[in-house]
Amino acid sequence: MWREILDYGRQLLRLKEQTDQNAADLRELRQDVNGLQIQVRDLAYAVRELAREMEHFRKEQEVQRENLILRLENRLLEFEKRLPPAPLAGGSSKQD
Repeated sequence: MWREILDYGRQLLRLKEQTDQNAADLRELRQDVNGLQIQVRDLAYAVRELAREMEHFRKEQEVQRENLILRLENRLLEFEKRLPPAPLAGGSSKQD
């Protein structure tokens, strides 16, 4: 009987130690989760910033393409003004 009581006491002490260890582990895990939440929040912010920068870059590139097209059209128009007029399609010649 005393032996059973002693065994129950030892088992109770082991359970208490395990409970204390579990509580310590939980505190550590909560700290880890809090750290991960901060990292995820920072990462989400970085992704939003990157998306804004990409959108700005896309718009900037679009404006540059439009400007290049306009410059090319202007050059073509300047070049066309320098050309002599095209002959008439009627085919009349002054060799008669």
